[in-house]
Amino acid sequence: RCPRSATPRAAVTCTAASKVESWYDAGTRLESPPPAPGLVPPKAVKRPKLTLNQQINRQIVNTEDSEAVLCIVEEHVESFNSINIATALHRLAARNKHKRARRDALLRDRRFLLLEDALAAHSSADAPIVEGAARSVADVLWSYATLGKLPPKLLTPVLTSVSVLQHVSCPY
Repeated sequence: RCPRSATPRAAVTCTAASKVESWYDAGTRLESPPPAPGLVPPKAVKRPKLTLNQQINRQIVNTEDSEAVLCIVEEHVESFNSINIATALHRLAARNKHKRARRDALLRDRRFLLLEDALAAHSSADAPIVEGAARSVADVLWSYATLGKLPPKLLTPVLTSVSVLQHVSCPY
């Protein structure tokens, strides 16, 4: 089992039984900061429930290091959608862009290879790599450029995605 990192943005860890330590963690978002003791709190606005993929993306974004991202990949790769894949790749590339030895080890890590396989499974020569999300296509391209590697099996699907997105935004 992979160790979990505490998130810098929230007081919640990645465990299921997490302690609620802020107003944002309680499932309601307030319109203003918590009221002083003895005052009536402002009306709370219910936040919609997050889907599994949104929860996974939030975990990826809130990780502190590459190891935590790889643990999430190992644990949830079967449930990843294309946005989760792009986010994980982006986080791994951003955290390893100046660490050559760590970047080389990352490219050989079996969990990173699982992520590449998931990306290949979500893409084909016939379909866009990330279901038409330009931001995710850009994240995938930036990630592989930063890591200095684009697997040959992903070259055609990535270029197809760019072509499809270009045609959708400019049909002429």
